[in-house]
Amino acid sequence: MKFYHKPRCYWSLSKFAKWLRVKAGLSNPFALSWDDWKLHKQECKAKAPFIYWLTNKGFNKVQNILYYPADLIYSVKVYFKNVKGNTHVLEGGLEKGVWYDLCSRIPTCLFYELDKFITQEKGVETLEWEKTLVFDESWGIEKDDPKYGQPTNQALAAMEQEEIWNWWKENKDYHERDFVSLEQDEEHRKQEDAMLIRLINIRHSLWT
Repeated sequence: MKFYHKPRCYWSLSKFAKWLRVKAGLSNPFALSWDDWKLHKQECKAKAPFIYWLTNKGFNKVQNILYYPADLIYSVKVYFKNVKGNTHVLEGGLEKGVWYDLCSRIPTCLFYELDKFITQEKGVETLEWEKTLVFDESWGIEKDDPKYGQPTNQALAAMEQEEIWNWWKENKDYHERDFVSLEQDEEHRKQEDAMLIRLINIRHSLWT
């Protein structure tokens, strides 16, 4: 059974932790690029190594020890909820008692899971919000930066998710249609392959 931490506000993000960092001369930036975060970490560790460790790791270690009983109970609940919901299984909405070749199960199950991810797990409203995210001051990007006002990686991923999802909604019943020619079959297979590749390429953005 996997151990989970019950959702909570970590002490490393508390007002007290931020106050300690400020007292030690450390800043609390809201957003930085990956390179700037690395530089910020190095500067903080050099300036006040103990305070940096205490407010970033020490507080959380103590919190995890104190919260262990609650986390254990929460982990048991999550385990049984996931077992009941078969969250470890790729669904496809396929009819029981009918044989489907693997070449058919692969696209059906993956696109079905994308549909379920967007409509049930993440939510369409969240997808629409993600598409609006742009680089600005909240990301540490100034107006003279070429990236300013451009979609973030999260926004680009959301747009790609939506395109693949829309294609699936329009084509999921393709094999049930009448009068499908060999040429149409070949064209559909090419589109399906292309969409599967696009889905695999954004799989790391499919989490909540």
